[in-house]
Amino acid sequence: MVAVGYPSGGTSSKWKVVHSRVIIRKDASTTAAILGFQAQGKILEGVVQEVSGQPWLRVQHSGIDGKECDGYMLINGASVGLGQLLERVKDPVARPQAQARVKAQDPVPKAKTRAKPNLGDLSKWIRHANVQASRFQVVANVVMVRNMPSTQADAVGVVKKGEILDGQPREGWLLVDEKGPEALERGEGRWILLDGKELGLGQLLRPQIPAPVVSKSFATSIQLTFDMDMSKYELEVECEIGESFRTPCCEGKSMLVHGLHPGSDVRLRFVSQGKEDETGEWEVAETTDVAEWEVTSGAAVSSVHASALQDGPALLSVY
Repeated sequence: MVAVGYPSGGTSSKWKVVHSRVIIRKDASTTAAILGFQAQGKILEGVVQEVSGQPWLRVQHSGIDGKECDGYMLINGASVGLGQLLERVKDPVARPQAQARVKAQDPVPKAKTRAKPNLGDLSKWIRHANVQASRFQVVANVVMVRNMPSTQADAVGVVKKGEILDGQPREGWLLVDEKGPEALERGEGRWILLDGKELGLGQLLRPQIPAPVVSKSFATSIQLTFDMDMSKYELEVECEIGESFRTPCCEGKSMLVHGLHPGSDVRLRFVSQGKEDETGEWEVAETTDVAEWEVTSGAAVSSVHASALQDGPALLSVY
């Protein structure tokens, strides 16, 4: 059923966003999940449906994965204290006689349209050289996904706190689509702002720090491998036996941590240098027992690494 005064019979009609922004929801309910937003001045096309006495506009929405799905926008927000949200755009009807009476000197008022981003200002993002994809975690409650790397561009979806995203970081924005420059110029990309400090929002996304990967364990050392540059991180080591410590990570694909106690558990994780609150997940490893032929009087240590222990418990080899 459709409310009185609205198009009926499943007829598609055009609507204009007259509120500062209107939420697109997964279902026709003010408590349904948020799919995205449309800003003031945007012209939409959809079908009006009435649910629980409220008219909603069903529109096609393109999600962050590029797939089309139904979205619902509340037409009148009186029930939530917002007033009119969408306004129907009626088809112009030709009126020759009325038009003839318009004086030539009378200026024709121009319809207000929402300014679009200047493509020239966006070229450094769109034409940016491809960089290695990185993984980020959403740390703000809700972050807009836009079709251009500009806060004035159209919102095409949202991501929520805790979501993990893979994409290319480009000058403060994360591009989550693998598309060429031509497609990006047409607004077919999905861009997410990394830091909203200039908007008073704080950090929106942060790099996700991987957990250490233990490739081999020895009696007094553990070998780690990783597939990305970890030189901006430190390795935190918590020992079941002996003192815990932290050591900087260097460039390379493998590192060997010495000074561990044989036959004991060790917890390891990466920490961003200078940012104690940015940590990765803990990884638990176990050092091997010392072979009988290596046991001597006193502390049992691996003869291979005994010399390394002379300089302290936190020596590091990098390959």
